[in-house]
Amino acid sequence: MNDENINDQIKRLEKQIEDSKAAILSYIDQKNGLLEKKNASDNDLSEAKKKSAGISADIEKMEQEIEAARCGRPARIVLKNNSVSDREIIEKLSEASCAGVHIDMIVRGICCVRAGVPGATENLHVRSIVGRYLEHSRIYSFGEGEDVRMYIASGDFLTRNTERRVEVGVRIHDPALVKRLMGVLQMQLDDNVNAREMKPDGSYARVKPKEGERRIDSQMMMYNYFANNWQVTAPAAAARRRAPAAPKQGFLARLLGAFGKG
Repeated sequence: MNDENINDQIKRLEKQIEDSKAAILSYIDQKNGLLEKKNASDNDLSEAKKKSAGISADIEKMEQEIEAARCGRPARIVLKNNSVSDREIIEKLSEASCAGVHIDMIVRGICCVRAGVPGATENLHVRSIVGRYLEHSRIYSFGEGEDVRMYIASGDFLTRNTERRVEVGVRIHDPALVKRLMGVLQMQLDDNVNAREMKPDGSYARVKPKEGERRIDSQMMMYNYFANNWQVTAPAAAARRRAPAAPKQGFLARLLGAFGKG
């Protein structure tokens, strides 16, 4: 092999290397461009979450009740959801309690706010309702009487909901629907069958009917409530209706039945 052939091969190899470099750099630029677009999209989504009916909107509603209490006006918050762990919301609830806002919370599962702690949550009450049905409704009420502002929402007050997910909250404007939802909340606040109330140490005590007080099973009342087109009826018995017992059979009859010969 002469020097000319060797030089030609070296040139071809150098060109292949340069072409590979160009391809690699183009690939890197393309990936960087996609990453920048993704980051921009994430930032836009984050801003959209902040501006939507998310945690900032919930905080604002609580602040309105705090202002009402400080001005001597009636102030109340009723929150029904599955779990509460967001620190900013917990701190705002404590502030509201200290300002004199009456707060009732119906939280089925995790609840990281302590109820009835002197100097922090004296006006805050937490109860959990666990019964026949696994509830998932989120209802948030702010204010009292004709000034009540009622919302339904998709998310709880967990950090994953308030910071890492897109959730939706909708205000209910129809007075008739507001009244019905308030009725649902009141049923659960009156429950003395499935309810457990939190004590200042974080433990729960079961709520029992007082002597002479009627049993209120909010879940069965709501079952009848919805089954009868939102009309209040007497609470149904908590026990399920049992099917009539089948006649007893002997061992031989059961054995034949198992082989399809009965």
